Amino acid sequence: MKKRGLAHRVQQLKEAAFIRAFCKVATIYHAARIAKIDRRRHYEWLERDEEYAKVFAEAKEIALDVLERDNFEQLKGKRVG
Repeated sequence: MKKRGLAHRVQQLKEAAFIRAFCKVATIYHAARIAKIDRRRHYEWLERDEEYAKVFAEAKEIALDVLERDNFEQLKGKRVG
């Protein structure tokens, strides 16, 4: 029982690390590298864990906001005309 509990906790920590990284970098490949997991693991979690899928959907919204902000900042620095 303890092993299963420990394994579950380790998975939760890896999931959280991936989600945090994804919110910052907005790509599965780079988030997986930062979280030190194989990117295929993320897809397994999506398939098997409804709660993880919900959290990831929220993370995609955050990542999109980050990309929009970064894009806006880049465009602000470039004056056209």
